Amino acid sequence: MEKTVFLDFQEYIGVVNELRDETGFGVYISYRMNEPFLLVEDRGFVRLDSFEIFPQMKIIMGSDRDFSFKGKAQIEVDRKDKVGFVRACYGGEDEYAIGATIFSGDKSESEKVIDRVLTRILKKIARKGVKDSGGNVSYVTDRYYWTEGAFVSGKNWHLFLGRGVDRPKNSCPGYFPK
Repeated sequence: MEKTVFLDFQEYIGVVNELRDETGFGVYISYRMNEPFLLVEDRGFVRLDSFEIFPQMKIIMGSDRDFSFKGKAQIEVDRKDKVGFVRACYGGEDEYAIGATIFSGDKSESEKVIDRVLTRILKKIARKGVKDSGGNVSYVTDRYYWTEGAFVSGKNWHLFLGRGVDRPKNSCPGYFPK
């Protein structure tokens, strides 16, 4: 499963919390590569600036029964350990642009449940289909979602937000609603 969505930070937090509420699955976070994933209880579990402060931060969702890597540092958790979890990777935003948020996970029962609920949530809050800055539409971009929050922000939409020396590229046009 992979779903790409252009949304603002508050919408991201809302989607993750709604997924948690509707599926009953846990949200786990690890801030650094040498730290383990911890269960998050708080609904406001992360701040926007956390993505800048902790660039290695990972947020995953899944069933407690699949949480076999408890206590392991993020760097020690390999892909097979994460089967049964969906990564909720917020794309970030700056003064110029919003990066794409990507929900992804390997096939599992938990992934199927999260995918079904996420699709239902996105049908309520998002529209489907974007075109690139040249006006081109492809099979891939036709499956991207965007929300009103991303639209009214007036910011550019980029698949990956530029950081460091690439940050000025965020001011260039990216994707637009179809």
